[in-house]
Amino acid sequence: MSKKKQKSIEELLEEALVPEEEQPHKVPENWVWVRFGYVAKLLNGYAFKSTDYSNEGIPIIRISDLNGIHTTPETAVRVPKELYNEKFLVQKGDLLIAMSGATTGKIGIYNSDEIAMQNQRVGNIKTINDNVLCPKYRNYFVINSSKKILKLAYGGAQPNISGTLIESLAFPLPPMDEQKRIVERLDKLLGKLDEQEEMVLEVEQKLDLLKQSILNKAFRGELGTNDPNDEHAIELLKEALKSQ
Repeated sequence: MSKKKQKSIEELLEEALVPEEEQPHKVPENWVWVRFGYVAKLLNGYAFKSTDYSNEGIPIIRISDLNGIHTTPETAVRVPKELYNEKFLVQKGDLLIAMSGATTGKIGIYNSDEIAMQNQRVGNIKTINDNVLCPKYRNYFVINSSKKILKLAYGGAQPNISGTLIESLAFPLPPMDEQKRIVERLDKLLGKLDEQEEMVLEVEQKLDLLKQSILNKAFRGELGTNDPNDEHAIELLKEALKSQ
């Protein structure tokens, strides 16, 4: 980290930006392709001892607790408050991911006001600066990238997600106002599809394909939300680099 701080913004930009030949697809002119690790970090959990588990205290989120957008501490084991460590803090809105095992890549968005801590092999994908990367835009990006992440994770003998894998992903960064418009549009579009899915279970597969199509368009800037008058996303990236 100290070495990074000694580099100029220009040098950091060169490291952070994705070379044109590695960019997955075209995006609007005021977006930038950046390595995900320059706007978000994956934090590892801790191997809490089962002998410390108790009926009261701080909930520990394990892989088995990851249940999509409604991950809560209801079924979580707990440890005494004396074992609290801020390094492993889980707060409402945090994006959690299973880093190994049979459910590698399984995602959970923590949806409780009660603070918790993350167990080993549970990753917490934190934004570095919420003024640079909107947390809900981060969520949609990781959900949209889940198949790619899984493919990379299964590259070895055992499926494994690491901070290096997540942080090396090519990430399409729009201006902040655009991020908010995309999130608002996705919330509406995907929310309607979820309602239909509950009513008509037999078309679930078709709805999943439609959801994927909508997400793909969102990260190409094709949802009709782009405003060329928005400040260029490179300014957001510079702000992120200054804080590292």
